[in-house]
Amino acid sequence: MATVNFLVNPFGVFPVKPVAGYTDVRFIENVRIYKNFLIKNRSIDGLMLGSSRIEESMNPLPAAWPGMQVYNMAMPGASLQEMLRNLQHANAVTPLKQGMIGLDFFMFSAFAGSVSDFSEDYFAVDTEGNKKPASYVLRTYANLLFSADVLEKSRDTIKDSRKRAAPSHEDNGMTALAPHYAVVKDNAAVYKLFDSFENNYFRKNGFWLNGPGSTYTTVKNAAGESTFDDLRALLDYIYRNNLNIRFVISPLHVRMLLGMDGIGLWPAFSDWKRQLVMVNEQVAHQYGQAAKPIWDFAVVNDLTTEWLPEDPRLPAPKNGMQWFWDPAHPKPALGDLVQERVFISFNEDIGKILRPDTIDSHVQQQTVALHDYMKNDPATVNAIQKRLESLNTWHWVKH
Repeated sequence: MATVNFLVNPFGVFPVKPVAGYTDVRFIENVRIYKNFLIKNRSIDGLMLGSSRIEESMNPLPAAWPGMQVYNMAMPGASLQEMLRNLQHANAVTPLKQGMIGLDFFMFSAFAGSVSDFSEDYFAVDTEGNKKPASYVLRTYANLLFSADVLEKSRDTIKDSRKRAAPSHEDNGMTALAPHYAVVKDNAAVYKLFDSFENNYFRKNGFWLNGPGSTYTTVKNAAGESTFDDLRALLDYIYRNNLNIRFVISPLHVRMLLGMDGIGLWPAFSDWKRQLVMVNEQVAHQYGQAAKPIWDFAVVNDLTTEWLPEDPRLPAPKNGMQWFWDPAHPKPALGDLVQERVFISFNEDIGKILRPDTIDSHVQQQTVALHDYMKNDPATVNAIQKRLESLNTWHWVKH
């Protein structure tokens, strides 16, 4: 068992080179083992962190990361605390030259669910940033070598490799394109995916309204501890180590923004952006540094208002979406545009840098833009309202 698990190496943990056609196609379910140990075994000096919004959209753009070994270390459901641990780990293994961190509204919910595959065993440093002995890997090695479940995973890896199946991730850490395209194989599948995401985000006790009484809050407890304290800890590490980091708020399709407004969260979303700016400025001032840029791409523009593939306003139905996999996850085509703005041109056409002196006017402008969109596209607004009514969320928020 141990020999097979070591040689097949289904999680990519052991320093064993894959054999083409036999052990080179991995479908990774526990990305936290896979990505943390890959970072340990490579010299990565360009890093992307965030949730699945980053993992599914950011294919490292060479011009944005010149001369760097870049890896997309974003993970589904990543919390602020986990991103700090990932950053500490990666920077301890190889000092980073540049990084991008995705910040999401749901990530700041005090009642966001925890992930099951997180473990402190995977990190090269402890929570204080001190390097662990080199033997820290032994527990994970033992668990993987002598596991019947991993043996089954090894068999699957051999089967998938022999069939030349699509892996779950590209070599650069982004989720692989082939499985994504299989999910959105036709327009019916695209509409089904939009339905699923909107239902999960808009309903009570869903991704957003997951606090007591189906509310959204960043406050953790009666002592007033907040998820913004977790942001401060992340920023403290970044500024204390003078890391070259850019923050991005990933694009959301306008249907998500309409749903957010419909369930009463638009003011909280706007205030969240204000709080990001305030906390970032405070920590930067504490270290006597210029504030790291926070780019907001979750805005109303021509890209985020892309029509669905069979929208009656189209001259003819198109196949799939150009910019989005689903309403919450951009495609790499849009990820390329984001990287170009953030690292190369700094053009604020499809996104804006959030600054203390313009944040109020920015969120006000976005409120106006959303309301203007609602006037110009009553059919989409009506569709979102009907969905909220079917989930009993529209009625609940309004009354």
